[in-house]
Amino acid sequence: MKKFSLYMIALLSAVFTGCSDNYDPEVGPQSNQQESPVKVSDVSVTNTVEAIDLTQLINETTHSETPIAFGKATAKEGALPANTVLKAEVEVSNTEDFAKSATVSTTMNDTTNVFSVSPTELEDAWFNNITKNPSTTKMYYRTILYTVTKDDAAARIGQPGVDFFSPSNTTLTPLNKVTIAKAYYIVGGPNDWKESAVNRSIKFTHSDKDVYEDPVFTVTFDANPDGDTWFAIGDDAACEAIANKGDSTQLYGIVGGQNDATEGKIERRAVLGADNSFKVAKGAKKIRVTIDMMEGTFKVEAINFNTVVYFRGATNGWGNGAQKLGLTDEAKGIYTGYVYCADPNGWGNEFKLAKDASDWDKGEYDSKNLTLTGDVTAKDGGNIVAAKGVGLYYLELDAVNMTLKATKITNMNLVGSFNGWNQADKAQRMTWDAEHYCFVMTNAGVNAAGWKFTANDEWVINLGANDTTEPSSKVGDLVPGGKNLNVVGKTIKLYPCRTNTDKIYATVE
Repeated sequence: MKKFSLYMIALLSAVFTGCSDNYDPEVGPQSNQQESPVKVSDVSVTNTVEAIDLTQLINETTHSETPIAFGKATAKEGALPANTVLKAEVEVSNTEDFAKSATVSTTMNDTTNVFSVSPTELEDAWFNNITKNPSTTKMYYRTILYTVTKDDAAARIGQPGVDFFSPSNTTLTPLNKVTIAKAYYIVGGPNDWKESAVNRSIKFTHSDKDVYEDPVFTVTFDANPDGDTWFAIGDDAACEAIANKGDSTQLYGIVGGQNDATEGKIERRAVLGADNSFKVAKGAKKIRVTIDMMEGTFKVEAINFNTVVYFRGATNGWGNGAQKLGLTDEAKGIYTGYVYCADPNGWGNEFKLAKDASDWDKGEYDSKNLTLTGDVTAKDGGNIVAAKGVGLYYLELDAVNMTLKATKITNMNLVGSFNGWNQADKAQRMTWDAEHYCFVMTNAGVNAAGWKFTANDEWVINLGANDTTEPSSKVGDLVPGGKNLNVVGKTIKLYPCRTNTDKIYATVE
């Protein structure tokens, strides 16, 4: 189809000024619309629109536009009551099923019944309701017709959601309000600036949605261990310019030039006229950067890992965090630990994880900022729910990727050479003491040849000695997947919840 010429549009728009002298013809469709007495079979619509290029129809400099003649409505002779005119709306979508759509008002010429759409209104409807992607795409459209009689509200012809006129499609080229790349990278940071642009090794993560539907990108990377961390943000084009031409002007910097700003606006260096790089002061373990490329904003977070993270919830009336998770992988920001979840006050078996034992303002991990898997679910307001009821849960918190996995502990066993390393040996299952938050075995058969603790009759979750401790104190510092224990005794108590110390430990008597 040929593009509808600006000359023809302008010619038609000159005709769109006719109106009735009897009443205001611009009365729009009303809510709770009544059905028009005019039958669907008595009216028809002929489409007149062809390819639409809004960049040619909207002049952003002069703030002028050329209306788009979408179609012509025709009524059979004698079908319209006296003092009645036709009005139209156009529903548009980027899919044939109109799953996501927007309705645009029109201006009807009461002499010719040709109806036109404002390009600006079409652009706004498309951008705000369907997609912000500026690419030329197929646009599906259909017409809704109304009758407007003097002193009466608009009445729809046919049934809402059922009767439409002249469904068709054309191509639409929206205004390019913003351009979003498919990928973004950290340039600099802990790496050489040019090398990081060439290799693009620190890439922002993104959802599987179209970048115009979800314009938020996030990345977490290692800080420079030897000093301040300086970096910029680039897309593929910016990285290629550095790699091929040594041109870094296409990188994004901070609007305003405050290098250590933690939030603000970003723009390309070529526009800023300066580098305006990002800086995070020495001391951070990792750095998390979040960008919203639709809004052109950034957020920078310096991440330092505390030794422990505190469990606070219904178990102890949301008081100070007595139970804790321990930092078991500092390089990756992984915390693990066991927490006993109960609901003594009937508030719901819920909890959060906090960076401080008693001060929520110092940061928390909850269902609003964590992705939850396993035996926990999310609740409105950010609480995390222990989904399998009262009991002990093993938690694995990834403070870098912001995930939390939970596994309910159904049993804890002693396993070792004494029973052929059979973790499902029911004779060696420990008993949970809820008052003292510990597992107890009073007639253990362990020997010096080696033994460990396992959970849920599997090796997936197990506890052994920290290989940095002395042999005589191995049971005083237990870690996931640790070495075999060789301490001998009959009564063994395992304290997995870190209530009295920052470590998981056991006593052997």
